[in-house]
Amino acid sequence: MRTAASRLHLTLLEGCLKQHVEQFGRAPERVAADPGFFSAANESKAHQMGVSRVSIPSHDTKSPTRKQRQKQPWFKELQK
Repeated sequence: MRTAASRLHLTLLEGCLKQHVEQFGRAPERVAADPGFFSAANESKAHQMGVSRVSIPSHDTKSPTRKQRQKQPWFKELQK
């Protein structure tokens, strides 16, 4: 169950991306956030807005594909 603070993280990312687009005229190429921001909707929205690399880890994932993505060098690099 998510806390109120973690539910807030689910809405903050999209707002931050929209503000970036307004300020710079395009989406950032890469986005990194801590696991509190993870949701499939956040990841999908970031890609829809034009972000090519989204690095938001999910510690609860059971998906082998997801686990493999999180082991990719670019994913780890963005988490530093």
